[in-house]
Amino acid sequence: MKRVCGLAALLLSLVFAVTARASVPTGIYVLVEEVILEPNEASPERILIKGVFMNEIDNGRESPDSQLRQPKRGWMAFKLARGKEDLCRLEWKDLKSVKKGSVVAFGSVDAQVLDGGYYVGSAVKEQQPTGEPTLAYPIGHGMYLLRPDSPPARALQKKQQEQK
Repeated sequence: MKRVCGLAALLLSLVFAVTARASVPTGIYVLVEEVILEPNEASPERILIKGVFMNEIDNGRESPDSQLRQPKRGWMAFKLARGKEDLCRLEWKDLKSVKKGSVVAFGSVDAQVLDGGYYVGSAVKEQQPTGEPTLAYPIGHGMYLLRPDSPPARALQKKQQEQK
């Protein structure tokens, strides 16, 4: 009986191992140069981020050499995500407190980040945006700091140095 139970447990673990999925990568990396909360920091409705941006890729979507993944310097603007306003404001507060030159990641490649205009190539603008942003802030699995020696951070730092 113990052998049957052990075999059943082994088979179940193999089934779950095959269907389980590792956590997905972030959607957007940014080397932060400036963060502006509008209309005010106490109750922001939109965020403007200046820096060097890069999308993460997802297996099967784009190759690492894709133009869609190349770092781009400029501005991204986001409005509050409907139904997630408090979470947006919490992440925005964290983004605002990040030291200039730090690299952060936010969003998720499996979320809305890489759909509907979130590719850095089309979403990053050279000039500071004005008016109401069209993109809702991409809530994924939070915002986090990257080590300065991580591959995404090195790619963003290289782009920043090239454009100085």
